[in-house]
Amino acid sequence: MSGKPVRTRRSKKGGAGRKPYDKDEPENAPFGSTSATQRLSAQDELDKDDEERELESLLFGKKKKSSAGGRKGAFSKGGAQEEDVLDQAGLGHVQDADLFFMDAPATGASASHNPLDDPFSDDEQNDQLSHLDSASEDDDNDEEEEDLEADTFTNNVEEEEDGYSSSSSSGSSSSSSSSNSSNGGFKSKTQSSSKKSKARKPAWFDPDDALVQVSLSTDKRLRKLRRGVEEDVVGGKDLESRLRTQFESLNPRPKWASLSSSSNSNDPLQSLLSSSSPFIASSKGRLGSALPAGQLDIERVRDVKGGEEGGVRALEWAPGQSRSVLAVAGGDRRVRVYNIDGSSNPLLSTIHVPSLPITTLTFHPLSPSTLLLTGPRPYMHLLSLATSTSTRLPLFPESSSSSTEPTPKHLSNISFSPTGELLAAASSSGVHLVSFGQGGPQGLVGTLKGSGGRGGVKGLKWARGGRELWVLGGEGGEVGVWDVGERRCVGKWKDDGGSGWGAGLLEGSEAGGLAAVGSTTGIVNLYSTNPSSSASSSSDLYSSNSKPSNSVFQPPKLLKSFTNITTPLSTLKFNPDGQILVAASKDKKDCLKLYHTPSLTTFQNWPTASTPLGHVTALGWSPRSDHLAMGNQRGKVLIYRLRGYGGY
Repeated sequence: MSGKPVRTRRSKKGGAGRKPYDKDEPENAPFGSTSATQRLSAQDELDKDDEERELESLLFGKKKKSSAGGRKGAFSKGGAQEEDVLDQAGLGHVQDADLFFMDAPATGASASHNPLDDPFSDDEQNDQLSHLDSASEDDDNDEEEEDLEADTFTNNVEEEEDGYSSSSSSGSSSSSSSSNSSNGGFKSKTQSSSKKSKARKPAWFDPDDALVQVSLSTDKRLRKLRRGVEEDVVGGKDLESRLRTQFESLNPRPKWASLSSSSNSNDPLQSLLSSSSPFIASSKGRLGSALPAGQLDIERVRDVKGGEEGGVRALEWAPGQSRSVLAVAGGDRRVRVYNIDGSSNPLLSTIHVPSLPITTLTFHPLSPSTLLLTGPRPYMHLLSLATSTSTRLPLFPESSSSSTEPTPKHLSNISFSPTGELLAAASSSGVHLVSFGQGGPQGLVGTLKGSGGRGGVKGLKWARGGRELWVLGGEGGEVGVWDVGERRCVGKWKDDGGSGWGAGLLEGSEAGGLAAVGSTTGIVNLYSTNPSSSASSSSDLYSSNSKPSNSVFQPPKLLKSFTNITTPLSTLKFNPDGQILVAASKDKKDCLKLYHTPSLTTFQNWPTASTPLGHVTALGWSPRSDHLAMGNQRGKVLIYRLRGYGGY
């Protein structure tokens, strides 16, 4: 093709606006021929507007000359004006296939940098989308919207190349201002995007969450998220926070997911920020602090297995607050030991003792790895958790001088002294005091004759740091106080009403200065061991280390009788600080009550009618009072966590 093609405006019929020297081309001219190519190229030039021509001038490095009509001339239909534009463009000799191509700008300081290669940030993309949305509202035609996108692209390239900041039309001005408002082009946007990418953002955010209202009382699965009995409707944000807290409590963060702090181990600020613990430790629920009455903040955690058959016979927590270890004896004559962590509660070991139907298991006070098993047999089993082995031992060793003493037919009622040096074992003739060492019983120290009366011994409780032993008799509800060192009874007192309803359980709390007696009618009598003080006083008989020789024994003072339970009591336990007393009866399903001893009231919010306790056969508090374990006749041990204790 030589020379510049001359274009004329032709009508659809090809008659109007036709020049005398124009030649008619056949309609079926082959594609690619010279005549057909010239005709298509000329027609394309007529269809181009001012924005397209401006884009071509930028791509090919030739500055666009201002036309007589400006941008308005781009939409003019006059044939002479179109010829002027075609002459100024200088593109008549360029083939259609070579007209558009991608290339970096050839001039300017950033000639080697292609702005099209820069990554789009989220903010930049939003600016472009908002610009297109505003343009689509003003323009109804798809063709005009495409022109606006091309104009936006042109202005961005001009800003990168030579700082172009002005435009000759309103469409170009709006596009340029949108680009300037996003920090001046691709380069600054890329820098801001790289800074934002370093900060962690949520993968997805729904603004409608703040408008959601959810009822916690109607859905049974959401009731555990309530912070009060009367609480009902919460917002979406609050519900999300509570669900997240619930999930993290059941599934703690694993160690491998935590950031390593080895390099900053000496920096207290770094260790504080790397921890998920609260900045300010609350004194709520720590041993020695006051527990509020009325409402108990308690939640259920994962249960553990107690036995295959026969239900749970006994359970006990290991002493010490470093780890929460729970031992459970089932009716299948197996002892299962668990590590209670609140989430998975893994099983540590299982020991089978086929010769002993276990009714009592007791940890040695000073040796958390030594467990004593007894039952309706004249012997005991000493279990070592370190080796997972058991040893059968008699109560009285054959080598001791007590070999002539009649051995009890069963050892279901035993109790270690606080120091672990003595073991008290009840029998029909009284209470035997046996010296206990690392290998088991070392020999008989003495016997408290007639301490149980004709009804036998129903309960044993050590007092005054092991200097006294309280023995509950089965006849008339009488409690005898024995001086262990002198082997004599220093006082007696009767349970209030015990002769009428039959006392069967005896419990005491050194920390709280309290004693409790449970009866066969379900009544629980709470006593203060220091008659001159109230139940919340820290000064009591148990805390004194010495006893004056001329002192007169004073019986405990009755504080209150709880009558919530109407069936025979099977279990009675104080928590370690004495602020909570729990009582249960296995004769009635879901029969359990918790009492707040400082206020002498019952906790009203738990357990509820829907709490699946079953027939409770065994109870136990963890050393920190943060967990309560309950075994039932179905062979399941339910674990509940008290959020008021243990830092929860």
